[in-house]
Amino acid sequence: ISGLTDLYVYFLLLGAARLRQGGRLAVVVADSWLNARYGRVVKGYLKKYYCIEQLVSFDQMVFPNAQVRPVLVFAIKSENASSSSHIAFTRVTSGRGIGLQDSVFSNSKLLSNNPSSQCIPLDKLGIDSPWGVHFKISEISDQIENHEQFIPLGRIAQTRIGLQTL
Repeated sequence: ISGLTDLYVYFLLLGAARLRQGGRLAVVVADSWLNARYGRVVKGYLKKYYCIEQLVSFDQMVFPNAQVRPVLVFAIKSENASSSSHIAFTRVTSGRGIGLQDSVFSNSKLLSNNPSSQCIPLDKLGIDSPWGVHFKISEISDQIENHEQFIPLGRIAQTRIGLQTL
């Protein structure tokens, strides 16, 4: 695990590792691992040992004074996760998800009917690619990504984070 990994990743990995086979994982963590390079460890671990049912993102901050965006992770520990399974990426756009407390934890598929939800085949989700993009409107993202004038920045320039004060 990279030294740049945030504390939420350790919490997620430690909690997930302690579950028995068939155990259900329902956890709220920062969403940074979905797109960051250090997130490939988490994505690889979850893909290998879990049937990831759903990831839920929020457009608005959920926790007061928190500087991170939360993501809900719903998964079942299963060492034979099928590559043909799908993950529901759900984007909650209306406020703070009022009314989710009782219903989400009793049925993690509840939010998959949200108009801002899409199911992505697990085999299409690489550990080196960002997963956060799947919370966006897929049709628009696909049009931009597949447009003839679109060139990924990484093909024409080398990018890196500049000096930072930690």
